[in-house]
Amino acid sequence: MHVEEGKTREAAEMSILLDALPKKHPADPSGLQLAQLITSISNRKVPVSSFSRMWNLGSLQAKVTLGYFAYWLRSVSVMRTRKSGSERKPTWLRP
Repeated sequence: MHVEEGKTREAAEMSILLDALPKKHPADPSGLQLAQLITSISNRKVPVSSFSRMWNLGSLQAKVTLGYFAYWLRSVSVMRTRKSGSERKPTWLRP
């Protein structure tokens, strides 16, 4: 009897969880959404300048690269400051 109560409780919990799942959207039989997508893509200009190509392709990669470059630049300045023995300014900022 105790096992049956556990199964009914599990079944009730399962039905609650299944009801909480998002319902499937009906498929687009006419292909209207696909046609709109193709139209919007075909109306875009092809990036011909190097700036626009780099902007489109490398925004995340550029951010990661810039982060590594800033870390390297900071570590170089810290190393130079430690070698010179002064803690006022990094050597690359001195006149």
